[in-house]
Amino acid sequence: MVEKLEKILDNSAVSIQEDEKKYYDKYVAFASPKDFTIVSYGDEPAKVINEAIEKGFKKPVLFYYDNPETTLCYSAA
Repeated sequence: MVEKLEKILDNSAVSIQEDEKKYYDKYVAFASPKDFTIVSYGDEPAKVINEAIEKGFKKPVLFYYDNPETTLCYSAA
């Protein structure tokens, strides 16, 4: 499990780098645990995850992007 999470965090960092500052202190929803396309982001986790689900993503993954050294991962089960 730890290895999977580390892999997710490594891949997400690559996905976020383009517009990194835009996502600081925001919740970011990725399309799925295997697809790191950013599909929604914002200040409220419930709104971000619901927006991703409304767009048709069945299992979005929610990250809180505090800064480059700290990223928290949540899953919408």
